[in-house]
Amino acid sequence: MSRKKGFMLFICLLLLLFLPGLSKAEKFGVKLSGGMNYLLVGDVNEGVRGVIESLRDSATVVPGTSTEGEAKPIHLGFDFEGYVIINLTPRVGIGFGAGYIQGAKISELTVHFPEGAEASLTLKPKVSAIPIRVGVFYTLPVSEMVNVVFNAGAGMYLANYSYNFRPGPGLSGNSITQTASAKGFGFHGGVGLEFNLAPKIAFVLEGQGRYAKIGGFEGTAKYAGSSLPYTEEGALYYWEHITIFRKYPRVLVQENKPSGPLYSNVREAKVDFSGFTFLAGIKINF
Repeated sequence: MSRKKGFMLFICLLLLLFLPGLSKAEKFGVKLSGGMNYLLVGDVNEGVRGVIESLRDSATVVPGTSTEGEAKPIHLGFDFEGYVIINLTPRVGIGFGAGYIQGAKISELTVHFPEGAEASLTLKPKVSAIPIRVGVFYTLPVSEMVNVVFNAGAGMYLANYSYNFRPGPGLSGNSITQTASAKGFGFHGGVGLEFNLAPKIAFVLEGQGRYAKIGGFEGTAKYAGSSLPYTEEGALYYWEHITIFRKYPRVLVQENKPSGPLYSNVREAKVDFSGFTFLAGIKINF
């Protein structure tokens, strides 16, 4: 069964389970929240590390050469979400919503040569996703002012990846701009506190965990600089480039799957949106 069909089946099962209680629903609510997330990211971070470390290792072979800078992985980012929650009973609700997840980081490296010359490069990767979610909410009243709310569900993630490689002064080579997109399935769950500010308004604090490892990216890579500009379309691949020093991870959009004696562990690249999020927001009941 495909991920898309499995997601639709999950929604249908939830509706069949709770449909008899819709007529008894007392109200519905709208919840809007935002905050910071921690993402694993995975292959994209490894690809950045591979580029930085390969140039650093190559440069420092020359006596007297030093480097400044390092690979900085994407981990922290922003997370926003909105839900319409239908309260089927005073404690159980089903929610339909969407969100936006984003993470980006700039990595730079400068090579200092003995004669005083310098060469530099800049890498700017970014990952983002729009999750379309469905979930179950269970409210446990603690007092008249405070509720504890548990939630769990699944979502379809519309994911995007971009990457900019810019060689600076003193470094030859092409600049590379990559963009790719994919769809994938993920799960989430969390627990939060609702502080009732007024009869129909609550302030929400929530912690949430997420598993969403997305593959199947398709896109383009545009090259410009020392050679004639050209564009390559294909899939986003991960591989390890074999050199005289060691193996270096790479992540690039390629028309054809990389192959040959200098490539190992070749596979489709994945963006791992798994992680956790801390959110704050407001919930309005109607």
